[in-house]
Amino acid sequence: MMRRAMIRTIILQTIIAALFLGSTLLGLVSHKGHVLADQLGQQATPNLRTTGEPFVDGETVCFLGDSITAGGYVQTIVADYYATRFPNRNITFVNAGRSGDTASGSLKRLQEDVIDKHPTTVIINFGMNDVNRGAYVDNPSESKLATQQQALDRYQAKMEELVARIRQEANEPKLYFMTPSPFDDKVVLDRDNNQPGCNDGLGRCGDILRELAKKNNAVLVDLHGPMTKLNQQQQKLDPTWTIVGSDRIHPGDPGRLMMAWLFLKSQGVPSLISKTVIDAASGKARETVNVDVSSITTTNRGVTFTTQENALPMPINSGPAAVLKLLPIEDELLQQTLTVTGLINGVYDLRIDGTSVGQYPATELKSGINLALNKTTPQSKQARIVVNLNAERRSAEAQACSLLNTRRWMQNYYKVDVEDPAAVQKHYDHFEDKTQYSAGMAKRYMRDWPLYGDFRKQVLELEQAVIKACQLKPHTYELVRISPVASTKGTATGNQSVVENMPGLVGFWTFGEAPGQPRFSVGTEASLPLTEVGGSIPRDSVGPYSGFSAKLNGKHYFKIPYAETGKLNISGPEAQVSMFSVVRVVNLHHSRTIAGMWSEGKGIHDDSGTRQYGLLMNMPAYGGPRQLVPHISSEGGVTQRADGSRFPWCADYAASVSEVPEETWCTLGFTYDSDYIRAYVNGVMKPRALDPVKDRRNDRYFTEEGPDGGDRGMNPYYHGRGIFRYDPSKHADTKPDGGADFTVGARYAVGSYTRESTIGHFGGLAVFDRALSDTEMKQLHDSANVDALNQDEGL
Repeated sequence: MMRRAMIRTIILQTIIAALFLGSTLLGLVSHKGHVLADQLGQQATPNLRTTGEPFVDGETVCFLGDSITAGGYVQTIVADYYATRFPNRNITFVNAGRSGDTASGSLKRLQEDVIDKHPTTVIINFGMNDVNRGAYVDNPSESKLATQQQALDRYQAKMEELVARIRQEANEPKLYFMTPSPFDDKVVLDRDNNQPGCNDGLGRCGDILRELAKKNNAVLVDLHGPMTKLNQQQQKLDPTWTIVGSDRIHPGDPGRLMMAWLFLKSQGVPSLISKTVIDAASGKARETVNVDVSSITTTNRGVTFTTQENALPMPINSGPAAVLKLLPIEDELLQQTLTVTGLINGVYDLRIDGTSVGQYPATELKSGINLALNKTTPQSKQARIVVNLNAERRSAEAQACSLLNTRRWMQNYYKVDVEDPAAVQKHYDHFEDKTQYSAGMAKRYMRDWPLYGDFRKQVLELEQAVIKACQLKPHTYELVRISPVASTKGTATGNQSVVENMPGLVGFWTFGEAPGQPRFSVGTEASLPLTEVGGSIPRDSVGPYSGFSAKLNGKHYFKIPYAETGKLNISGPEAQVSMFSVVRVVNLHHSRTIAGMWSEGKGIHDDSGTRQYGLLMNMPAYGGPRQLVPHISSEGGVTQRADGSRFPWCADYAASVSEVPEETWCTLGFTYDSDYIRAYVNGVMKPRALDPVKDRRNDRYFTEEGPDGGDRGMNPYYHGRGIFRYDPSKHADTKPDGGADFTVGARYAVGSYTRESTIGHFGGLAVFDRALSDTEMKQLHDSANVDALNQDEGL
């Protein structure tokens, strides 16, 4: 809201900015729930270029800016896109961002950081520091308003000078101007770091850039308008939501992905990775785009063929993935489509190079599937190598740039002779507060400057490694019919994308595979196949995500051997873990185990166990009869008190208030944040205080060894000692059976896996390597739509 004090001085500029926002960002939503790209686009300003061209082979691209650029994150997402989409193009990306910099400050380093690199394209993003954030306060005085305007005037003058120099001294490279990303002065945070009105000032920086872009035939990439609009829309639903970080300034992972998408969108880059249309009936490829298809063979079980794609899918990490449901990024950048017609009705297992990557009904294959975000395909795994190498390159370049920036700062601001180690040491020693930012940077400079050349060398080596890793390979596809008919009852009631897009996901099983087949994790980097133990496990035609569920009878279960657990092997003193399940439990007396890495050994007082984390039920020993009792162990064996004395069992678990529902679909889950275990039944963590007598926890371990000498509670339950980590060099003699397998529906207890194994249906199971919030656990519960499941079964 415009304040009266500001109206007298800046009403004209504000009206212009408001008209721009109002006319271009209408806030409509598409039928897919995405904010429409057109509404998040740039204003149709006469003579303003908002579309450029994709980079070509041999280009050198400089990203020039402040700390938002200096981290190299947006640049690296753009580089990831080009490395995977155009693997035969050799494009050099240069990080010319510097923390704390402005358009004015960049003039001093322009020669070394930009012009000497001989760029063909320069992308400029300044404003966050130029705007003078300190001048933005509640009810600004005339002096503050004048300071705001002076900062904008200086920004305009220095940007004009900067652009003129780049054009003249860098031989007229292509220019892109990015409007500043937002300062989020509307988000509700638990810290006092707001500067009201600052985002309006950044909007006026964007207006300056529009005029400058028209004068210099530059492409304008509007970050400020679309990101501000997305903030406004989401904060109507959740006032604490923000596309930038908790400092209100620096975009987090979702914001960086959005910025990269807006930039790539401005270049008009292709959405297609490849498009393959096969007619199985005729054995012919009906349409191919950016892919060659050969060796098509139709059999009575399906079809096989070989592809040679000209691109790879660009992986999206779990951190920024949440923004995919808000923006049409998948539609506009990530399309690796496969369509197969002419198949006999049924469900097909899609295998690429012999590895199952998913199961699809013939009707879905006929309509077409998008494999771009399937993390289990060989192409995705190859692309992940490329992205990891690019991340290493980003880190090495950012460290080199930071050291160079510190060197210049000490030279120019403190007048330190940086060639003299004694002078640098004296500079560091003069700081009384060694935690001060400049003191820390000086200390780091003394330690790491000798490595500066190594960092630069590493950047070059990693660039070559990326090129090598991008070499494209042929792949053999097989569609094998595994079920004669796609069950009409096998209709998903829930929304599995909510689970897949939840940050920190390491394993997610929807149990849609046929009996006798491994159950594969979906939406994760590793496929983590759950293998059947004790016989073939039936599949029932009801379930939240795949439309199916695994039906366990108490005599069989699933497992992943310890050596193959990968990221499920969550352990260490600071480890965090969350688990979420959608189940229908029968016979709670017998059914004690949902899932986990939890091997208890042979019985009471046995310390050979390798317990880590487990979602268990009905443990009456320490106050958990018929309740949900998620366990965490720091010892692996039985629980130890502070004095080293031992319990007969593991006693470290939370216990829910309510009992686990029987013979009805529900969600059960827990979180552990390295301090507290929390139990969730149907998406809710109901607090439960400790009653030492009723809960059979009157031992001092429970009543006196909690935080500040208090009790540990029940839900949440305090366990601040982390998760056991199996180490063969330490535990080979005391724990001879090795680390715990990841098991579903059973655990090794009292010398048996099936003594307390579960009877019932498993419709979904997810594991995360962080502690989810109450809100996130409720979102997961809502995603399962258990009410619809129970209606399907007449419950």
